[in-house]
Amino acid sequence: MGSMPGLRERKKHETRYTLMVTALRLFSERGYDHVTCEDIAEAANVSPRTFFRYFDTKADVVMGFAPIRMEAFQDGLRAPGRTVVELVLEHLEGLVDEWNGDPEVFQTQADLADRNSAVAAVRVRVFDRYRETVVTALHAEGRLESAFEVELLAAYLVDAFLASVRVWRDSGARADLKAMFTEAVSRAVAQFDYA
Repeated sequence: MGSMPGLRERKKHETRYTLMVTALRLFSERGYDHVTCEDIAEAANVSPRTFFRYFDTKADVVMGFAPIRMEAFQDGLRAPGRTVVELVLEHLEGLVDEWNGDPEVFQTQADLADRNSAVAAVRVRVFDRYRETVVTALHAEGRLESAFEVELLAAYLVDAFLASVRVWRDSGARADLKAMFTEAVSRAVAQFDYA
């Protein structure tokens, strides 16, 4: 096997993406509470069984690509010759590029999470996994002395990202998200003996 994802993998990614985009469209049109998992499956031309192979609940489909991104993030953190902080910055900036490329999807996800506790819980879980992943990577990297500093820096990185995103959204996506986030990260790193 090469490093290119195989045909089956690509097909699975396409199905996952189709389900997510279809769900977001239906939620926008009918309201989250008026759409069932079966409705989403039908509109995406797959069986309900296929839907449940990818997602446990309709809240999970909103952030449908999060597990794929998480895998890519975990793989990326193993890249040699770069610091964990550099790799986190790079991954989250890549996320921003995706949102800028597909602002409607991101906006719909964010609105649903803001208005709906089940979706909000999924978003919290996603960013908790990010934080835990960063903690593990920082421990392995061994640049910080204490476990407390590792936890603190990981929390700071993820929260700095979310804070930047909130300011960016409130500005109507006009603020420079990458610049804000880069500044937040350099401020964070300056407080730690991360060198």
